[in-house]
Amino acid sequence: MIGPENGLYSVQVDDQEPTLYNVTSRIRVADSLLYHGDSFEPGVRHTVSLVCQSQGSKLEIDYATRSISERFIAEKSADEGNTR
Repeated sequence: MIGPENGLYSVQVDDQEPTLYNVTSRIRVADSLLYHGDSFEPGVRHTVSLVCQSQGSKLEIDYATRSISERFIAEKSADEGNTR
């Protein structure tokens, strides 16, 4: 969510350097994309951390989703077919 009460936040994936983002806006907007990641190694557990970096402001998350690409499903099916 972005809005006047929101501020800076960081996103860190696994042990990579965090990236700083800003969700300050004059108006409040729900259903806003705060982070999108790709190129995650399949079959490996990953940690994605979102941390508020502005004292006195909020980091609000309406919802979170995770999806698996069709490419990953096709590659996994092909790999399984090759090992049988």
